[in-house]
Amino acid sequence: MALEKLTRGEEILIRLTASGIGGAHYQTITEYLEDGIVTSARQNPPVQLSLAGDGDDTLSKLLGETTSAALVENEAYKRQLLNAQDQVVDLTTTIAEQKSQLEQNQMAIEQMQSSGATAQGIITEQDGRLAAYAQQVADLQVQVAQLQGELDAVAEAAKQDDLVVDDTAEPAKE
Repeated sequence: MALEKLTRGEEILIRLTASGIGGAHYQTITEYLEDGIVTSARQNPPVQLSLAGDGDDTLSKLLGETTSAALVENEAYKRQLLNAQDQVVDLTTTIAEQKSQLEQNQMAIEQMQSSGATAQGIITEQDGRLAAYAQQVADLQVQVAQLQGELDAVAEAAKQDDLVVDDTAEPAKE
């Protein structure tokens, strides 16, 4: 079981006032590790930034590490932003394509509705003609029935009046 003590920088705080920088401090944290796992940690008291250059850490090194970390984080954010912008372009393209398809579908629907209205007009017109023809047929059927009645009446009267004379018949013997 390997025990290890690690002290590292945790934060740099710069206080600003209306007239400029009002103060700054640097704070470290000491971590105690057992087999590479932090078992405890203790924040060390803040040190004035101008005094933070004692030992291995110089002011420029502290600011350089902070700047480097900020630049690395900034690059990560830039990549995320570029990916998001690419997604926006892709989604904008998709939306434009779907909008175009929707417009085409709407035009097709309007054409179908127009064709449907035209077809409905034709159907209505043909229905009117068909009704007129049906009425004419009914009127003719009434006339045919009347004529048939008249013909039947004439035939019946002829039977009763013996209007039919048979010239070829032999005279009756008495």
